Amino acid sequence: DNWKLIAGPDGGGIGSKFVEEPKFTTLAQLYDLGNDIAEQNNLYEQNPKLAAEMLSILEKLVKDGIHRVVNGL
Repeated sequence: DNWKLIAGPDGGGIGSKFVEEPKFTTLAQLYDLGNDIAEQNNLYEQNPKLAAEMLSILEKLVKDGIHRVVNGL
């Protein structure tokens, strides 16, 4: 699986500009990079179970002091 989760309604990466209105209204963004490498289709609402699982893992990693996950860990 090639899923990518972004916690938050907008990207906010390096070089991004402040946006008054978030691009999405969901809690997070979820992309299937195997079918959407350009991250155009937020599948968060279509896959709530997967999104919840990934958010739970992210919350645990942050709680444990790991703030960035690269290549699966």
